[in-house]
Amino acid sequence: MLASAWSRCLTSFLLAASVVGCGTGFYGDGTTSLGPTIGDGDFGDGDGDTGDSDGGTGTTTAAPTRSVDVLFVVDNSGSMGEEQISLALAADVLIAELEAADADYRIGVTTTDSGNPWCPSGTTTPEAGNLVLSSCKSRLGDFVFNNGEVDVGDIACNDICLLDNTELQIQPTTTDVDPVASPRPWVQSIDGQTNLPPGTNVAEALRCFLPQGINGCGFESQLESMYLALIRAQSADEASYGFTRPDAVLAVVFLTDEADCSYNTSFAEIFEQDGNKVFWSDPTDSFPTSAVCWNAGVRCTGDPSNYTSCDPINKDVNGQEGVSDANAVLHPLSRYIGLLDGFQQVKQALDPNREIVVAVIGGVQSDGTPFYADVGGTEPQFQYTFGIGPGCEAANPNDPGSPTQAVPPVRMREVSDTFSPGSLYSICDSNYASPMSEVAQKIVAQF
Repeated sequence: MLASAWSRCLTSFLLAASVVGCGTGFYGDGTTSLGPTIGDGDFGDGDGDTGDSDGGTGTTTAAPTRSVDVLFVVDNSGSMGEEQISLALAADVLIAELEAADADYRIGVTTTDSGNPWCPSGTTTPEAGNLVLSSCKSRLGDFVFNNGEVDVGDIACNDICLLDNTELQIQPTTTDVDPVASPRPWVQSIDGQTNLPPGTNVAEALRCFLPQGINGCGFESQLESMYLALIRAQSADEASYGFTRPDAVLAVVFLTDEADCSYNTSFAEIFEQDGNKVFWSDPTDSFPTSAVCWNAGVRCTGDPSNYTSCDPINKDVNGQEGVSDANAVLHPLSRYIGLLDGFQQVKQALDPNREIVVAVIGGVQSDGTPFYADVGGTEPQFQYTFGIGPGCEAANPNDPGSPTQAVPPVRMREVSDTFSPGSLYSICDSNYASPMSEVAQKIVAQF
């Protein structure tokens, strides 16, 4: 297939994924300034074609590569200090296993903050899928929450980030779609050469780059943030243009303790004081809780003390279930599964072994099993705040009076199970070395 045809192929996939049931544009706010493209269309060995011809039968193949693009989507809401520490400290496991496999890797980071009516610009700074690559020491204000009542700047940044700015200065590099060398908003190692200063260890650098603070929006848009990050990487107008490579494994890792709240801005009234409060825990309240996110996109069946299952479902502004994608108040999962499937199909046309990896470090038990229960009778405040009981719970060594608890990740679970079953890990565990190792193994198995 000609290079231009490859470009049209992925573009059509991305466009299809972006318009399914949206009512909004790529940014989720009604704009469509991100036009998805694949760059220069050169998927093969750099000679302008897509690989080695089979001698005229009309098919092409590409030599397998040992490349991977890893996107971390990090929850930066007020309860996430300790969890970001655990992620940063486990980065060395991921890097060690990728380097042992001689992988060419890129690692990008964004947050779960894509905005919300209760999180306007100025209150938080929604990344909306922009990649963030700066030392946490330059963002210490982001590690303060609730007007200074919570400050994790030392434990989540200063105590683990041991490099100064000169040791973290990103070096200019070119990409397949941009021959002009410039600093990129990701960390990479290509042919053993990183884009960090000589002598700087990648794992140590990630201890400074991965922590994202705790002052982000409490209505997390995990899936939409992933979506926007991947779309941005296809646009020549974006700093992250070229982050994803068509021949590389794509791995997405979510770190979050709450339910996905990727809402369609056409239905922002579900959060508004004078709107339809059908998803609110208490319609007489002056402001919503995170329960809106659960109630607007999940249906549970069975005994409430231990539900048989909780599954994603489309609901409209009146709470009616099973509505069309276009009428769903939360963006339908077809938006995200469709986008990832488009990437996967193009990658598999180049290498049939390529599979998207979607891992979730979230509110599941240590063995990866989800647990769902209504805890209104035993933990009424948690039920009121989140719409469901905790999917996992553990002692918090930094605050013994406040155990670590997390909401089950139903919508993210569905996306993960679609592409890489068995990739759910407990955010309540104190050490994420095992999840990082398993993610690395799922990547390396495709080389």
